[in-house]
This record gives sequence, structure tokens and C-alpha cells, in this order.
Amino acid sequence: MGELMKNFKNGRVVVRDRESGDVITETTVLEFDANNNILTIPRGSIPPQEDRALTLLILSHNMAYEYFGNIRRNRVGDDIRIAIFGEKEKEDRGYPRYELQAKATIDSFVVQGQRVPLNRPVPIQIKNISANGLLIQTGEYELEVGEQIWVNIHLEGNAFTSKYETVRTQLEDDRILLYGCRNMIQDERQAEVAAAESRRPVGTGRGKMNVREAAMYYEEHQRVMERDSGYLRMMEMTAQVMQAGNEKQVELLAGGILQMSQTMGLPVLLNCIHRQRSQREERVRHCLNAALLSGFLAVWNGLEEQEAAAVVQKCLEGSMGKDISQEPLRVQNILMAAETYDTRGSHPTGAIAGIPMVYLEQLKYAGKDQPRETLRGQERELAQRILQCLNQRNVMLADGRTAKILRILPNDVAHPLLFVDGVALQEKDPRNLMWIRV
Repeated sequence: MGELMKNFKNGRVVVRDRESGDVITETTVLEFDANNNILTIPRGSIPPQEDRALTLLILSHNMAYEYFGNIRRNRVGDDIRIAIFGEKEKEDRGYPRYELQAKATIDSFVVQGQRVPLNRPVPIQIKNISANGLLIQTGEYELEVGEQIWVNIHLEGNAFTSKYETVRTQLEDDRILLYGCRNMIQDERQAEVAAAESRRPVGTGRGKMNVREAAMYYEEHQRVMERDSGYLRMMEMTAQVMQAGNEKQVELLAGGILQMSQTMGLPVLLNCIHRQRSQREERVRHCLNAALLSGFLAVWNGLEEQEAAAVVQKCLEGSMGKDISQEPLRVQNILMAAETYDTRGSHPTGAIAGIPMVYLEQLKYAGKDQPRETLRGQERELAQRILQCLNQRNVMLADGRTAKILRILPNDVAHPLLFVDGVALQEKDPRNLMWIRV
């Protein structure tokens, strides 16, 4: 009776030459004889050499198994049989890496022990694999060390899904971010426990308000915030300058707006600018909102005071339909995009408004294929900068509950991961996020 009681049939196997370390083949296990510990792979997978010493990585049952192996004597034209042995000996010699050319996706995140499936899986690329981990390439997607994810590797004929923890990061060609991930599943018992994470019940949503109550609560806090932050006073000044402003008045207003954008902070700024108001106020608010946003971004980019004020002034002139100074804007990049940024997001009911995640997603992807120096490219970077600031923020939902934004997904901006009532979940309705708690 063989010592291996597993059935690896239809699993995926990566075979290496034990002496050289070169990957010979990546293929499917056609059959597995558990009595004699012999697996069979397709003919032609390995050149016909007898007594060749191998190491094998087998992906099966959502686990990675590593063995020594030797090619058995095979008749010409037959499928190839390999005797495997010595699984425990891998602990004495580390975990060699195997190249694996496969696409994969992050299907779920693990948050406080809860598995949170994603509406839209995050595509990644496998660079190599070992018995205890992966090296992955994520493109523009960024992971954090210590973060736990579920990875689904797309293999020919089947799929391999396992739970991993990000343990290190590295750069390739000074720009491509790679992540080393440790496999969290080492035996069948761990696999059962991990699978149970996805079956935990979702929270019941206690503490909900109805839409009208939430809107009243929101409006009350909004009025206080706009008054205390100086936003209402600055809006009055903006209206006066728009009616009969000269170059000196615009310059003074730009200085005041820049000072406000330096002190009010992004949460207050976003709560001020993303609010539906009457048509009578719309143009004044949009002019002020765009100028505040450009001031915030000028500070973020480390511009000197004089240069930042010039950027805000140019944004004001553009929003007012004026060009008093007739001087070109010296600062390019995302600051120009603030002038055209639509800060008038609204809830479909018209009663409440909030952080317009859908619009940010549209901005982010509208310029996906456009050069950075174009307006679309600048708008995309503007949206990315704002989204970076929303991670880990506490927000109030449209139903009155408090939530924390755990992660904004680059490929699914409008549906962030939230922590609500002790439960991690992915937001289903992008219109639900309405107010950043400050």
C-alpha cells in the first residue's frame, strides 16, 4: 500500500529537473496510482530519458504538494509514468520556485477573519510558484504586507484556489510592483477552515435609518461643517467676484481659497464640494469647488506658495469664463483637470448626495489609454489621487449606518470594501456612500 492516500488525477503538475533546476514541463495529471505512488502525465511532456531525477509541484485540492520523482521505464508512445516519494523531505531543503505561466485573479479579501468575495475579481499574473507561496504581478493594483487574499489560478482543465498572505514587495524594472505571497493552507484541515470563511452570515444591518431620516441628519451636519470651515463665507466672496471682479479681486480670492484648502483637509473639502444644491447656487459653488480642489492638489504636489496661488487663480478665471492675466499656466499635469472636474454629484432621489464613487470611476477609466499630459490623462490621475485619500475613512451610509472604507478596488472603484456593523462586505450600491465622518 502506498503512503500517499490523495488522488491527484486531473490536477496540475510542474516538473523540474532535480540537478539543473530547470522547469521541464507544466501539464495535467492523467492518472494517479495511490497504491504504488505513480502518476501519469501525457506522452511527449518530457523527452524520453530514463532514470531522470525530478522534483514535482502538484496543484490539487486547492493545495500545493511537492515531491521528489523518478521517471519509470516507459514504452515508446505511451503516456509517461513518474514514481513520486519523499514529501516530508522538502522541509529540509527549502521551497524551490517553479515558473508557471498562468493568469490568475484575486477573488476575495480576508478581513478580520471574514472572506469577502469581490463583485469583479482583480486580474493578476503569476511569475513563479513554490510549495508554500507565489510571486505575483498586479499591474496598477497595490497590496499591503500582511494582507490576506484568495487567489484563483486559471489552469488548463481546472482551477486552483488558495488563501495567501502578502509577505514582501519588490520592484522590477523600477516600475512593476511584485508581491511575494505565502500560502496559508498547508493541510486539508486548514482548507476546510478557510472554506468556512466564505459561509459566514452577512450582518443584518442594524442601526438603519430610513432615507428621509438619513437625509435630515446629513443636511444638519453639512450646514454646520460648511459654516465652521469658512466655506459659506468663501462662497459669498466668490459670488461677488464673479459679478464684477477685476484682476486684483481674483488674486485676493485665490489667496483666500488656497489658504482654506491648506487648512480644511480633504474629508471636509470633499463633503463640501460633493453636495447637490439649487440651480441658483450651482455656478458659484462649482467655481469655488474647482478652485478648492486645485489648491489642494497644488499643495499636495509641493508647489511653492506663489506658484500654488497662481494655479488657483488660473482655475478661478477659467471657471468664471475670464482670462484676466493672459498668461499661460506654468504648472501642467493634474492641476488643470480640477477646473473641469464636475463637483455636482447627486443621489438619484435628489434628496441626498455623497461621495460620487461612480463619477470617480468614470474619470479614472475614461483616460485609461490616454497619455498623461492630455486632459483625460490628467483627470484619471486626479481621480486616483482623491481615491487614495478615501481609503480607511469612516463614512455614513445613506441608511444612516456608520462604515469604514477598507479598500477601494482599482478595477471596481464604485464598489469599495466596507466594514459595517462588525462585518466586512463589498458595497453593492455605489450611491450609498454619502458622507465622510470627520
